[in-house]
Amino acid sequence: MTTRRRRPPNRRKPSRPSLTGKAVFVACGEKDPALSAAEATGAHLTTLGATVTFTTWPGIGHKLPDLNYKGGETSHRTWLLAQADLADSGPASRPAVTTKPAATGPAPPPQKPQRVPWPETGMDNSKPWKPGNIFDIQDKEVGEDGYYRVYLPAEYDPDKAWPVIFNYHALGGAAETHTIRRITEGKRYIVVGMSYSKPGLDSFELLATVDVNIFHHVLAALKEHVNIDEKKLYVGGFSKGGFYSCELMRLLPELAGAIVLGAGTNGGDHKWPDLTGKHIYVGVGEKDGYKNDATESFFTGLGATVTHEQWPGLGHTIGDMTTLRKWLVAQAELPNQSATQPASAAQPAATQPWAPRPEDYMDSTRLWQPGNVFDVQDPQAGEDGFFRVFVPADYDADTAWPVIFYYHGLTEKPSTAVIRQATDAKRYIVVGMSYGPSGLDGDVQIFHHVLDSLKEHLNVDEKKLYLSGFSKGGFFSCELLRLLAADVAGIVVLGMGTDGGGREWPDLTGKHIFVGVGENDQYKNDATGPFFIGLGATVTLEQWPGIGHAVGDLAGLRAWLMAQAERPGEVTRSAANPVVTPATQPARRTDGLAVENESTEASISYWMLGVAGLGLLVLAILIALIVSLATNRRSNVR
Repeated sequence: MTTRRRRPPNRRKPSRPSLTGKAVFVACGEKDPALSAAEATGAHLTTLGATVTFTTWPGIGHKLPDLNYKGGETSHRTWLLAQADLADSGPASRPAVTTKPAATGPAPPPQKPQRVPWPETGMDNSKPWKPGNIFDIQDKEVGEDGYYRVYLPAEYDPDKAWPVIFNYHALGGAAETHTIRRITEGKRYIVVGMSYSKPGLDSFELLATVDVNIFHHVLAALKEHVNIDEKKLYVGGFSKGGFYSCELMRLLPELAGAIVLGAGTNGGDHKWPDLTGKHIYVGVGEKDGYKNDATESFFTGLGATVTHEQWPGLGHTIGDMTTLRKWLVAQAELPNQSATQPASAAQPAATQPWAPRPEDYMDSTRLWQPGNVFDVQDPQAGEDGFFRVFVPADYDADTAWPVIFYYHGLTEKPSTAVIRQATDAKRYIVVGMSYGPSGLDGDVQIFHHVLDSLKEHLNVDEKKLYLSGFSKGGFFSCELLRLLAADVAGIVVLGMGTDGGGREWPDLTGKHIFVGVGENDQYKNDATGPFFIGLGATVTLEQWPGIGHAVGDLAGLRAWLMAQAERPGEVTRSAANPVVTPATQPARRTDGLAVENESTEASISYWMLGVAGLGLLVLAILIALIVSLATNRRSNVR
């Protein structure tokens, strides 16, 4: 009997309706894993013609904000009230959807989708440079968004020079003025919503070059249309924007001050100018994982006048604005003073050579000496031009020593402090690494270059080389493990994680991985443990309760490191490990729990298979003996 296969019905791709005349409100928590999907939803609906209002609720995850939170309440209630007051424009008012005739000739090349600006209440792009209005200026020279946003106060008077605040948005946002406007109540300041050079955290790499140029480009455009008080230029922002504002104070001597919200700095290892005469406001939640208690003292030490406010009980969000509002009013009323300092005043330490931030027990005059931390100046060591080394006090040249290469967090410099603290300054040589300017391939070359330098001076156990890092450094350690699997024994990943990113990964059997992340860390990736286990690695996962993007208690990591130091070396450096593509990877656990037991379960399974195989072999031998005896008996009978 022949079975006839039913022909599948013709399925036509559904048409994309026009949403012209429709209004959509999209909102999502700043820490919600679905934030990127929400942004994509808003952008997609906008391309279909809808008027989309998008808002990000700061400091919360996948839930609705407290109705007592004015930001969230105002955003959706104002939107709903505005919809109720709109004149009726039902379906009959929508323009008809027309279909364009098919074009002849070759199809045009696909174009990169454009980022769609999120509208703000009271915005009218048809009336640029009109007082009381918010509008976007399309400009391909201003970064990833392709536009900057401007707000002119309703009382703007062209006969008066006006102060300006350049607002840098948080991670995942887009150029906006709302954050600063609600603080200034729409008065006294021109507000400019700025774009970054690149999306995400990658823009920090271009901050000193491209982003500085964007600032000057936008400032020049403003001066063509409005009366700017160049002695009262301020930068401000929340979260990523707050970190950017700190760094721009170092790079833009024309600034009068900064508004740093939900962020901070200790200066890193950069060369900072004298900030005498500058005014800086720092506002941060008491429980904010991004606060830096050194921020106030650091800026004060450079001569700045600092107002520091800590909002009790709050995390990564903006608290009561009363003090900041008063601070801004006072800044607007300050008598003009030269914000642009002469070169000699801007860099009073120019006569002193720049040096990386020192660590405890550091003496760079005693290179390669046990018990010392020192810098090795080397132009081939990466963008910083040096790598930092710690040699344990009990170092013995007759013993091969394990090495941990530490990659620092964003905006920091090579350091050994975190790992030295975790090891109690024992059992390991620690190397603070610099990043290369040309991507991961360059970092692989730097790793081998630094390793060769170490081997010239120290007795290195090449079977116990480990990569480590916090934040950006943790992610780098994951990616470098993919490229250096034949060289390293394992990695220490702090405040970060990975799910493999769809790239080809080698077999990691025999590798040992420690992952430590805060319970509330927005960069944690629950897929990290199962992903590495699926590649054969032995994974220890520790989650620090109640902690955000920071390093927690080091007891677990310390015990892990001591165990690694005592473990026999297992790395084979003769050839690269076989590649495992994502499509052929073994099944992975998805619960993220009991990851250490995974390798134990696998070992038990292999042991049981071995016992079963041995049993079958014994059985086969017994059968052969029986057959042989039976054959001999028949022969004897005959």
